[in-house]
Amino acid sequence: MSLALRDAIRDEYSDWSPNTRGKSVQHSRGHDIAQRAAGLEGVEKQGLKGVPEGIPGAELPEGLPEGLPDIEAEIRRATGLDLSEDFDWAGDLGLFVEGSSLLSIGGGLVIDTDDEQAAAATLAKLRRALGRQRDLRIVETPDGFQVQTLGAPLGAEVAIRDGRVVLAVAGTSVGDVLSPAGTLSDSEDFQAASEALGAGLEAALYVDFPAIVSLIESSGLATGDPSYEEAKPILDAIAYLVAGGGSDGDRASGRLVLGLRDGGSDSGAAAAIVP
Repeated sequence: MSLALRDAIRDEYSDWSPNTRGKSVQHSRGHDIAQRAAGLEGVEKQGLKGVPEGIPGAELPEGLPEGLPDIEAEIRRATGLDLSEDFDWAGDLGLFVEGSSLLSIGGGLVIDTDDEQAAAATLAKLRRALGRQRDLRIVETPDGFQVQTLGAPLGAEVAIRDGRVVLAVAGTSVGDVLSPAGTLSDSEDFQAASEALGAGLEAALYVDFPAIVSLIESSGLATGDPSYEEAKPILDAIAYLVAGGGSDGDRASGRLVLGLRDGGSDSGAAAAIVP
């Protein structure tokens, strides 16, 4: 994945980060997985499930093909997990993918829970489903399990610790997720981007464009691609994208800011879009 991204939990996790250098981060208030999944139940239009009713602009356009897959049903078939029931224990969540090269890429997911027993039952279902895959090796641990892809240096670790379900992938461990060496708030780039939002607004999305460019080019995926070469001057001119919001009584406000680099340096101007 070429976009380094972190969606950190607002209160407990907005300041954690294994390494704030060379990554883009998103952090915001968590979401209840079970409620979001339950809100999609029974919604079907032209064969496509998962479009909420009553949301302006959510109507499906005419002419969509019939029989598009029911994603929730596919997940249930593949893993035995019911998104509307097996995640009742889930509270706030945080998600990140980091790294500016293929060798340094990693990521993690943290979900708060006040019912570790129910969370463990869900993970047991997931472990059994993964164990049926021939190209995966599953190793149980005292607080979860590890997954290793046979013939490839890719793996993951899942654990339940201190009221949190933690998933760590690639070059990141559960320990890295919960006890990072540095935090996002330590990053001068993030601090500058947050200040650009303005007083009273909290950053909910932060994208470090130089890190994205570095990851794309280190992967070799863009080598000789004329479309990328055409877009590169634009990408090189962007320092960051940050979005956030805040509230004052019953009034909510938000802003999106695009930071521009000045002549290839890290300093430059910022343009704001206010919804």
